[in-house]
Amino acid sequence: MTNFRVTLFLIALIFIYICIDYFFKYLGIPIVTMDLIFACTSIFIIYFSLNPRFKSSDFVADKVIYYSAARLSLSLLFAFIFLIISAILIYIGLQNPLSLLDGYRGKIHFYSLSIFGLAISIFLLRFIYLVLSKRQKAKQ
Repeated sequence: MTNFRVTLFLIALIFIYICIDYFFKYLGIPIVTMDLIFACTSIFIIYFSLNPRFKSSDFVADKVIYYSAARLSLSLLFAFIFLIISAILIYIGLQNPLSLLDGYRGKIHFYSLSIFGLAISIFLLRFIYLVLSKRQKAKQ
């Protein structure tokens, strides 16, 4: 019975995916389903990066974050690498935002890439700030 439900759910998702694409194409709005997914994910990341209080007692910024020197340098190195990648996404997305990137798994517009790059950069800048400020407070 559960396999039937899963199959029915997947068929409904595929149908909704096709309907959304044709609906926006019919109206002339430059948006595809992957744009909706990336935009919603990016807005979610931006909102919770800037307003991250889920439970005020368990918030990570209220705790002391202490990394060893090797762990701190490695985490900052990866954060800066991903910041560079997000800057490239923002740059590519702002060059020609209405261009459609057609790939093997789907299509996406460049403006969605720039929004996603912005979300990643905001998230990483907040992470870097928290790590460095809490490390400074722990040393004092």
